[in-house]
Amino acid sequence: MKADNSHLMKWKSVWSEGFPGWHLECSAMSTKYLGKQFDIHGGGADLKFPHHENEIAQNTAACGCQPASYWLHTNMLLLNGKKMSKSDGNTITPEQLFTGSSEHVSKGYTPMVVRFLCCKLIIRSTLDMTDEGVASC
Repeated sequence: MKADNSHLMKWKSVWSEGFPGWHLECSAMSTKYLGKQFDIHGGGADLKFPHHENEIAQNTAACGCQPASYWLHTNMLLLNGKKMSKSDGNTITPEQLFTGSSEHVSKGYTPMVVRFLCCKLIIRSTLDMTDEGVASC
């Protein structure tokens, strides 16, 4: 990937200045924290191609095995109608959701209520975390 001035980690190559992308970061983190192989790797459907295919290729080349036994892809997770995205500041942690200590919710919700919200979804549908949606559980 071509690096712009905002990237701290970069190197010169014959093509341009490069930097490590998500694929390499995920491979390095999963190997460090979960080992060469682990049971389940999850992510949004938008990561299935090319992100997870690249991750599989890198781990297979580096470790001699596929990293995960199962790959689970969900549809998009929305927060108050917008894609949950760290770069947009539209995120919430489970702790914040349970305690209500986020600007994105008006109060805290028990883990069982949140679990029920997730379980009642139709497969491949988006999950929009809203006060109204969680309260309906």
